[in-house]
Amino acid sequence: MNQDLVCSVRMNPQEAMGIVDTLDVLGISKDNLSFSQALKLAIAAYIERARQTGTIPRRDGFEFSEMLAPFTKPDLSKRSAKLKSAAELSKPNTIRRVLAEHETPERRSRKVLYDELMFKRNTDPENFSDEDLMALAPLIEEFQE
Repeated sequence: MNQDLVCSVRMNPQEAMGIVDTLDVLGISKDNLSFSQALKLAIAAYIERARQTGTIPRRDGFEFSEMLAPFTKPDLSKRSAKLKSAAELSKPNTIRRVLAEHETPERRSRKVLYDELMFKRNTDPENFSDEDLMALAPLIEEFQE
């Protein structure tokens, strides 16, 4: 699976400065780096962090063609929708809002507690205490699908 992709990206100034901040936090020297290389390193770092925290899965690569199929075949009939999506995503607050919706370590901890309490309630109702019920009540609202 060595099918590198090349793409061009338009970034607003806040995003570009975020790339530089990311390199600083990672301790990566910016000497002799192009901005494209800096962007690639920052994205790779965030993707790896997302894998480590379980936000996204670590894949073997067998899904590569299937997952990238929507992006590789240009369909001019959908160009208007893609341009509209790109314009929306270029707004700085859009990315922040999308990222805020994803799991944080605290939310994952609450989800684990919810799963454990639901398991206990369903498999061992006789030992499901009032304290367990009080702990479960706010979690049900958050995680009930």
